[in-house]
Amino acid sequence: MKHALFLTVLMLCAWPHAAAQTASADSASRAPRLQLGGYGEAVYARHFYSDNIYRYQNPAKYKNDPAHGRIDIPHAVIYLGYDFGRGWRMGCEIEFEHGGTGTAFEQEYEEAGEWEQEVERGGEVALEQFWIEKTALAARLDWQPLAGLRLGVSGYWGRSMHNSSPHDLEGTDELGVKKKHSDLKGTVTVAAADLTYRAHHWLVRASGVYGHLGDAAAISQIKKNLTSNKAPTDKSYVGERAYCYGVEAGYNVLGPCRKPRVAGQQLYLFARYDESDTYLPAAGMQDYKQTLRRTLTAGLNYLPIRQIGIKAEYAHTWLRSPLNNEPTVALGIVYQGFFTR
Repeated sequence: MKHALFLTVLMLCAWPHAAAQTASADSASRAPRLQLGGYGEAVYARHFYSDNIYRYQNPAKYKNDPAHGRIDIPHAVIYLGYDFGRGWRMGCEIEFEHGGTGTAFEQEYEEAGEWEQEVERGGEVALEQFWIEKTALAARLDWQPLAGLRLGVSGYWGRSMHNSSPHDLEGTDELGVKKKHSDLKGTVTVAAADLTYRAHHWLVRASGVYGHLGDAAAISQIKKNLTSNKAPTDKSYVGERAYCYGVEAGYNVLGPCRKPRVAGQQLYLFARYDESDTYLPAAGMQDYKQTLRRTLTAGLNYLPIRQIGIKAEYAHTWLRSPLNNEPTVALGIVYQGFFTR
């Protein structure tokens, strides 16, 4: 499992008009310039299926493996913000993912593509959600047709090839001949839709995403040939298409209660259905059965106060035959809030 410490720095700046400057100065006098906060979660899960990485390649062999438990901290985030005034603001997030000590296999391109096994504690530092691309477009539209209901659609279009190091697959060779893969674009198209309804003690959400990758077969072949034969896992292909959708509904059973002792508390009973396939191959490409997953989840979320939540759920994931299904029971706690007044 790869352990990482992510650092996200987001600078938001504007060129405000004189009136906006005055409003900003007034708000700054009322609100603290320095903001410190965060959010995170800790989860214990019991998985009633094998944890062997080859359980999908040979399901019969691992069908009767014992259940296993796992305690994890998926996210622990510290947020730091500062209002410089006159419309200039800074926001920073330090995110710990799956904190602890673990081992990782990495391919070191600086060392001729050699595979190395490393023991890490605390992980490494990287920018999260930061891209520089040659050509990309993104758009989103939100609509609120009635109180409590929000509908949204969004889309993305960009090119994935020749946007990362090394760039030795494009351009010309030493003889001035155009390289074989120079014209590959790897165009990525993503379309998404979502809705949220929150009223009458109900919380309903639904979302769906569809993605398409151009030149998937050619990119898969490049990826396969670039990966060393000494890699610790089997080589895999890149899908041409992927999709996911889900719908969930929860009812706050404490919402109608007017007793003072439960004021401000929430107890949601919820159910959710998800379906996803992260790998739909292009013609002539290998198929993988384990990428299609259908999951039904039911449980409860208890919020004694707005900033703290206790979660308990049961989830059952169905995979395509002859793969083994994957049931899980999980218990967790989450928090979020600002720690400065």
